[in-house]
Amino acid sequence: MASPPSRKKRPSMVVMILGFCCFIILSINFLHVSILHDAHSIEDFIQEQHKLHEHPTTASKQQKQLGKHSLAGLNCLPYGGPASEQATNEMVYWQDVPTDNQYHGPFHSDDDDNKKYMTFEPDGGGWNNIRMAMETVLAMAHAMGRTLVLPPEARMYLLTTAKGSKNENQKAEFTFSDFFHMDSIAQEHEHFDIISMEEFLQREGNNLKAKGWPKPPPNNRTNWNGQTQDINQKLYPYLRNVGYQPDWDVQNCLAAFPATSSDKDIVHLQKMEQQITRDGWPSFERYVGHPTPVNGPPDERLKENAAGRKKLCIYNTTLQQEKLIHFSGKPSEPGGRLLVHFYAFLYFQDWQQDLWMKRFVRDHVRYVDELQCAAARVVQAIREHVKKRQRGKVTTNITNPELLYPFDTFHIRRGDFQYKETRLDAI
Repeated sequence: MASPPSRKKRPSMVVMILGFCCFIILSINFLHVSILHDAHSIEDFIQEQHKLHEHPTTASKQQKQLGKHSLAGLNCLPYGGPASEQATNEMVYWQDVPTDNQYHGPFHSDDDDNKKYMTFEPDGGGWNNIRMAMETVLAMAHAMGRTLVLPPEARMYLLTTAKGSKNENQKAEFTFSDFFHMDSIAQEHEHFDIISMEEFLQREGNNLKAKGWPKPPPNNRTNWNGQTQDINQKLYPYLRNVGYQPDWDVQNCLAAFPATSSDKDIVHLQKMEQQITRDGWPSFERYVGHPTPVNGPPDERLKENAAGRKKLCIYNTTLQQEKLIHFSGKPSEPGGRLLVHFYAFLYFQDWQQDLWMKRFVRDHVRYVDELQCAAARVVQAIREHVKKRQRGKVTTNITNPELLYPFDTFHIRRGDFQYKETRLDAI
């Protein structure tokens, strides 16, 4: 095991909504910055970070020369600002760890004739549920060494505009590349592929089988973009038929990944599960204030990660041999909805693989620059508002002029926004 397509113009309303959502969750993302940097030289890491903060756009310039978008930096000038470099850098919670890009898990294979894939259906809930389920699928695809196939462009719940509004003609069908740098994630990771549904069906459509018999896509169609009804009624049922759907219920089991592709690690996981079952699975309250060290023994980490669940869903030899694994995310289908954060569902027997995965999502699965910069403008506008309220009076010891006017924010959920009767006034 080694060491650890152009986007269409997005509608302004969706950008504003997601930019605000991005701003809300930034405080959560900042917590990820302290993840242990186990596999790398601390000295090298500090030097890389110093260079990044001294010259935040250097990485972007280098990547552009290669025809790629850099995930390391953030440049808001092409997206309406803010023009301030400090205001832009304040939004950067991710880190650039180049050696992480060379890592591949124990189930990765370079055999092009034996590629394995993962397809999935977006969650049917609101945006945060859609994003959360996608992160979990993406993490599982990498952990399994599979090529991730993105769903085609389709409507997503609540990301639409009302008929008759001035924004009625804006883009209404989306894929995840509209919101995340999916192309750059694949480009920066030599051993991880992310492709479109069209490319997948062109490659493998004639090779897929159902119950042992060849089964090409409906009408041999490969491009499903923008056809939401056909996608839901024809494409997704087809993928459920030709793909294997693991019965991995996030409420009842923990997805467990062996440290290597050896059968002995699968057996080790099974024995751990049996022993803990005999001894009794502890409640999650036991670990409140007493967390297990990140490099703790596998069985102790397993007990804590289980969080009330009492069995493992192991990525065993049978699953490893499946050409296509499909997650429907539907309550009526095997596995049900993936309403879980990846770090609360995926268990790695090797603690270093666990930390790599958390760094991977933190550093790469972030919103596209346009949305990050929209959030930066929100922060800048709030600081200007604070400045006016304080009439320019400084009440902090901060010397950085961009941060002279600090503020606190709260995410107070006053009911689901799609249900008017649950909305409560802020006053």
